[in-house]
Amino acid sequence: MSTPTPRPRAQHPLVLLALWATAAVLSWRLIGDRVMVGFIGIDPAETTYRGVVVAGVAILAAAVLTFRTVRRRLRERQARAAAADVAAAALPERRQFLVNGLAGTAAVVGAAATGGLGVVHAYGRWRQPIDEIFRAEVEKTAPRVLPAWRGARVKAYRTLGRTGAQVSDIALGTGAISGENGEAIARDAIERGVTYFDTAPDYSGADSEHAMGRAMLGHRDRMFVATKFCTPQGHLAAGSPVSAYMAAIEGSLQRLQTDHVYLVHIH
Repeated sequence: MSTPTPRPRAQHPLVLLALWATAAVLSWRLIGDRVMVGFIGIDPAETTYRGVVVAGVAILAAAVLTFRTVRRRLRERQARAAAADVAAAALPERRQFLVNGLAGTAAVVGAAATGGLGVVHAYGRWRQPIDEIFRAEVEKTAPRVLPAWRGARVKAYRTLGRTGAQVSDIALGTGAISGENGEAIARDAIERGVTYFDTAPDYSGADSEHAMGRAMLGHRDRMFVATKFCTPQGHLAAGSPVSAYMAAIEGSLQRLQTDHVYLVHIH
């Protein structure tokens, strides 16, 4: 009777468990932090994937070790069954395919579950604002145009905080408007007395600022324009240099076809 092959230390259940636990912790923190940056909307160019790589290496190592461990145990069980049953040994290729398939499935499921912990962690921390922004059921288009709306105009102008600036009590938010349609909306708002436009470089991939710039031609002197410190790809990360903020503003001024804005928000 042949002597069983000693089990490699790396395939010991405790070692495997420790490796999966380490991968889970790294995924929870490092992948979670990177996903959270995506939820916040930080410009990808301003962030690093170093943490994701570290967590990914740990998950890959755990998955590979799991594959080898499960395959080894299934092979040992197959060998014992073959020794007791000659017919069982007659289908080695089919059984080998099954063994590799089961081992691979275990590794993939473990890797997917562990990597998903980071997403769960990030979503858990940002669930409320994410749901409010992307899942809120709000009326975006009036079901019918009321006669009273025809010719309606802004009726009041108010001082904005301590700036001394007089702005319309109704502002035009431009997060989802762009192109010729967005420009038409902005022109209509100007004609109805709206003087406060709120825009940003990452609204509609910078096309919002382009549309607002075209709409304001000939009306710029009476428009109060607010934009954001960001790029068309997303927000500036904390700790960005002054040059990045200056470049963001210069880009906004160019798209808005103007030489000044009155307010710049930290997004």
